[in-house]
Amino acid sequence: MGVDFFKLFNLKKEPEEYVAILPGNKIEAGNFNPSSGTWTYIEAWAKKMLDISREKNDKLSLSVEKTSALRGRIATLKELLEIPEIRE
Repeated sequence: MGVDFFKLFNLKKEPEEYVAILPGNKIEAGNFNPSSGTWTYIEAWAKKMLDISREKNDKLSLSVEKTSALRGRIATLKELLEIPEIRE
């Protein structure tokens, strides 16, 4: 296991840009369509998981570690649901 120098020296990593290339497509990135059936499905799933996670966070008495993990999941789901706002 290596040393994470970013954590060691309290440095921030620059976010990496994700590029989606479809086979046979010469364009490096696709377009995001918040009206697509795929996004509608992902959005509904993420909202359901967010509600479930928030309910667990409010009702269950969890260890510090499990509470931190659950709050991380909540933050990640919220970030996912912000994609249409970021892409516009």
